[in-house]
Amino acid sequence: MKRFCLYCLVLTLLLTGLCPAAASAKEITMFTKCGTHGTAKRLNGKTAIVSVFASDSKVKWNFSKEKDIVRFGHTHEYLGVAAQWIMDQAAQYGVRCELVWDWMKYNTLFRTHTFSGSMVTQTGVNWSAYIDYIDKQIPTDDVMRELDAENILYIFFYNSPQSNPVGSYAYPYHELPSNVGGYEFVCMFTGEFNQETTPGTYAHEILHLFGVPDIYAKNDAYNMSDAFIKAYKKKYPRDIMAGASTNKYDHVQFTFSPLVAYYAGLTRSCDLVSQWNLRKSDYELYGY
Repeated sequence: MKRFCLYCLVLTLLLTGLCPAAASAKEITMFTKCGTHGTAKRLNGKTAIVSVFASDSKVKWNFSKEKDIVRFGHTHEYLGVAAQWIMDQAAQYGVRCELVWDWMKYNTLFRTHTFSGSMVTQTGVNWSAYIDYIDKQIPTDDVMRELDAENILYIFFYNSPQSNPVGSYAYPYHELPSNVGGYEFVCMFTGEFNQETTPGTYAHEILHLFGVPDIYAKNDAYNMSDAFIKAYKKKYPRDIMAGASTNKYDHVQFTFSPLVAYYAGLTRSCDLVSQWNLRKSDYELYGY
């Protein structure tokens, strides 16, 4: 019965989501709202998460198949777990963070799209195809107005096999060429490295869009040395950005360090930054 209900829901979403309304006149554009931080400006406030169930020449969604319906349901569940965990972490810092993600409640957050060629690749990610799709097919300003959101981000979900050797990845604003606009998005593969992708990975990739870097290997761009990484992992072995593994699906099995809070703009300082001469957060560099 549960799977039948999911099938009916998917059919309803397909009928409504495949024909999104055309974008209306942009009285207040997302660029006006989001400024130099791109569409995922800050965790503070309300953020709309648009989920695009994407197919390409190699991996496809087929919602007439039971296994795809089940995977669809898991995607909804895991995104909810990740979103709630991020909101809970922000609340610990006294920040009002609301991630509006539930496409079963808000049909405007659900989309499907088929890309030409292969998008699930280890090298040469075709970021321009994603930007072009968002720009032409998603009425971003209308979605933001409808949900009264200050921020918006996009997740492209691929129905990849669990043996998929490619890890999910995020494209924050400052990693995109300056001429493509401020759209920030995640490519999420539902299967990674011989298991179904966990809510912890969902949360990890979403945090990238809010300015948080990986903290599991030497990173010259953030002045993170091997010595720093070793000390950090010793102090925060289960940190969300430190690369620890997990097989938990009903909760996010990670911690949220003060450094992550700093890079996410939840705090204005962190002792580790001055102690190790780390790169400042995007918020210090480009303004809050």
